[in-house]
Amino acid sequence: MKRITIIGNAGAGKSTLAVKLGERLAIPVYHLDKLLWKEGWVRTPEEEFVAKHQEILEKEEWIIDGVAYKSTYDARFTQAEVILLLDVPVEICVEHAVQRMEEEKTRPNPYVNPNCPYEGPIEQQKEVMILFHEEYRPWILEKLENFKEKTIILKDFSSQKKDDMDNLLHRIVEKITNGKQNLIDDICKNTS
Repeated sequence: MKRITIIGNAGAGKSTLAVKLGERLAIPVYHLDKLLWKEGWVRTPEEEFVAKHQEILEKEEWIIDGVAYKSTYDARFTQAEVILLLDVPVEICVEHAVQRMEEEKTRPNPYVNPNCPYEGPIEQQKEVMILFHEEYRPWILEKLENFKEKTIILKDFSSQKKDDMDNLLHRIVEKITNGKQNLIDDICKNTS
């Protein structure tokens, strides 16, 4: 298991899970927000982003977290051995966003480029999260129908709950290091 992609709403816990999984598996982690947003929240043109994204996909090992341009989903999903969708309720994503904004007062967010603070009223971020949930999420779920055999949808997962994170990481790492089959079936037990 050398190629994992993690998708979900802002504040769902994608980056936290990616980093912890990368540490446990010794696999490099790529945060799409770092590719998508240049310093000062300047959006990377799609053509440039797609080229950088493709460079990552060509590597032997990776964990990719994020959403970004829809045009990259088919390639990423096809190349991934496991797709993790963090299907977290908007209310929890908002709570995480508030916490992240508080944390950024003392340290910059390591998952985005410099000078990209999450600022402004939380209502703006909540609007983005609602848009994702109502429009992007159904599109992603439909897209994932083509990749059912390698998709794990985590509905009750919270990267903020140590037990959830430890339990999920343990099950993924155990299956990968033991080379066991049925990884997705086993991980999905008690997570949906």
